[in-house]
Amino acid sequence: MTRADGAGTMRLTVTGIEAGDPAQLAATGYEDAEGRVPYYVRFTVEHVDGRSPNSVTALEYLSVWAGGTPLDHLSIFEPFASCQEVLFPVDAAPGAIIESCATYTAEQGAPPPDTVMFDNDDTYESADAGQITWQ
Repeated sequence: MTRADGAGTMRLTVTGIEAGDPAQLAATGYEDAEGRVPYYVRFTVEHVDGRSPNSVTALEYLSVWAGGTPLDHLSIFEPFASCQEVLFPVDAAPGAIIESCATYTAEQGAPPPDTVMFDNDDTYESADAGQITWQ
């Protein structure tokens, strides 16, 4: 993804999506944990060129969908062993790669995630080149 302000390019690769235990949500203090299932989207981000992407989180551009419905992203601001978000260090040079994870939630009984979008306008377009279909 190339940022319009010329800051640089980063490459995101989804490496896995897994369902978590709803009890893990409750343990974070998430008020709406009851009746929700966490899904952990694991990915790598590579700093391809330009300025370090430390000021940009891939989550600004990542959205997850199930059966055409967007899942809710859950930001967890404390250590969370099940799915820890990792950011680039300030001095990341081109070629640096981080492994990270994002937590999304869906209602219990809803279809599991099947599409991940890496897009800067957060809209679902089936013809969008940023779409990754997960099976």
